[in-house]
Amino acid sequence: MRKRMQRRKKSVKRVKKDETDIAPSARHVPATHLMLPPLRGGKLRGEPRDGGKVLFGYPGSWAHCISETIDHKDVARLFRHQSSFKKMEFWPLEGECARVRDLVENSGLYNVVVNYVIVYEKVAVFGFCERYHSEVDTFQLHFGEMAITPDDAEQILGLQVEGKSTCEKFKRRPSWETSIHGPRTCLAGIPRRLMGFSRRDLKKKEKEGGLSDMKCSYAAARYLLYVLASVIFPDSKGNRVSANLLQLLDPLEDVSKYSWGTAIIAHLNGQLSQGSRKLTSQISGNLTLIQVWIYDHFPSLIKDNEDVELNPKWSKGSPTGTKYLFTGSQDREQTDALIQMRQKLDNITAKEVVFNPYKNNRVGAMEDIVYYHGPLFHPNGFSMYNPIRIMRQLGFIQDSPDEDYVPPFKHKLEKCEADEAGIKVDYEPEVDVKHWNDRHSRLVDISWSVHADEGHEETQDYVEWYEGFSHGRVIWLDPTPGRRTNRASTSSSSQVDSRDATSILTLVRERMKLLVKAFCCSADKGEVMDPVKKRWYVDYCTHIENPNAKKMFKELDKEGKRSRKSRSQRAQEVAEHVQSSQHHDEHPGLGP
Repeated sequence: MRKRMQRRKKSVKRVKKDETDIAPSARHVPATHLMLPPLRGGKLRGEPRDGGKVLFGYPGSWAHCISETIDHKDVARLFRHQSSFKKMEFWPLEGECARVRDLVENSGLYNVVVNYVIVYEKVAVFGFCERYHSEVDTFQLHFGEMAITPDDAEQILGLQVEGKSTCEKFKRRPSWETSIHGPRTCLAGIPRRLMGFSRRDLKKKEKEGGLSDMKCSYAAARYLLYVLASVIFPDSKGNRVSANLLQLLDPLEDVSKYSWGTAIIAHLNGQLSQGSRKLTSQISGNLTLIQVWIYDHFPSLIKDNEDVELNPKWSKGSPTGTKYLFTGSQDREQTDALIQMRQKLDNITAKEVVFNPYKNNRVGAMEDIVYYHGPLFHPNGFSMYNPIRIMRQLGFIQDSPDEDYVPPFKHKLEKCEADEAGIKVDYEPEVDVKHWNDRHSRLVDISWSVHADEGHEETQDYVEWYEGFSHGRVIWLDPTPGRRTNRASTSSSSQVDSRDATSILTLVRERMKLLVKAFCCSADKGEVMDPVKKRWYVDYCTHIENPNAKKMFKELDKEGKRSRKSRSQRAQEVAEHVQSSQHHDEHPGLGP
């Protein structure tokens, strides 16, 4: 015991430059000295034009943390995650007896296992996680919004999107939780009749002709429970699975009646929502769904990626979950790749996006459920789906809502909560499963929508409407045209300065005079410069060569004039100071 204790590494306490602790769960947050000075009036960098009325959780988001960092290379976050299909490799269905295999394959859940075969690429996943905002449950890109739709779940995974909600009659009992150490291990707390026999016994009894239908059902339920915990609703509990999920397997005949496609989207959106917060250090969920979604919709992002290649075994018309192979690794040192992904997404255009990648390979028509406006449920929550925001993905020209449009669900701001650790979105009316059950009467009217010929078209007023509330770029753009503050993207985004050296020098001299006057005014008053004022002067020095920063230096000039004293006032103050000094010399005993 003593030797083991001696071998343990001594933990190092990490602190920021201002000597405040860095929480173990937030070590990806940059230290204070790496952050940009705050803007005046409490304004946030990257804040939408509407002041965050729609994206009310922006101040505590990871996107805001990126905008507030001097060099966005210093603010990178990449987490390891075990691919869902890797977990399923530990328990191949081929090892079960034939009757159990039939029950599983007819359940509607096995499709996700066989169509989800790709190694996890965290750079692609977290590049988009930075742009997810749960206030609207969409990815905010500078050309518009996008989301994972029910059609995506069906085309990528082969999951059905019609059916009952998985939260219907689902009651969460916190005590119903147990361990999974392997497929053959009994799960304590779960009825023995469900887990009390091995696969070998089943095969033996099947050959002997003594295997009852009940035992086959129990074996299939055991396997499907593992699928639910590993593929559909994976969480961060490691080898633990919530026994609450058994409610979805009782009776076994009803498993195929659930809308698993919308359930997996709702659960994934919940994880992306958590991952979008500043202090999050780990997210779970079936992240390969978003990974394949990225590959399908953004081919330009993987065009030069040597680690992504087409699977030669994939056949056209099959679910695209098996279309790609990722041959890269999950090494933590992939910051440069994330920075490149971040810059690509900040500059990508709508023309580079394939909004409807399944158009030519679709088997059957698109389900009507893609036009449903309302909540998508998973057993412990929901996400809001609004097709009006993503009409391009449904094959129509993207338009802004009409002026008289009244959304069926509005933010109930007095009940909404958001901080750096999490976000809770509440709606009026209150979200209820009855909205899903009544989904066919809640379809968006598309009779006035115009089909898109090229797929990326938008109306003239869409961009203006979208930019009014959105946060389309995570790398902060300086309000002055052509400049970016986050250094890593300056070379690729700044405009070329074509002025000659003489004009630059003249501009710098004029502005240096303003700075000198401002410093002298403070010195004349005997003021000690506070931290906020220091940050202002850092901003002035940063923009001293910027010809478009006229307004900033004009305000500095006005500030100096307001605080400047007249010659007579300064002369009077000097005379009073001299007189006071002489009086002190003549009467030294009166001093302090």
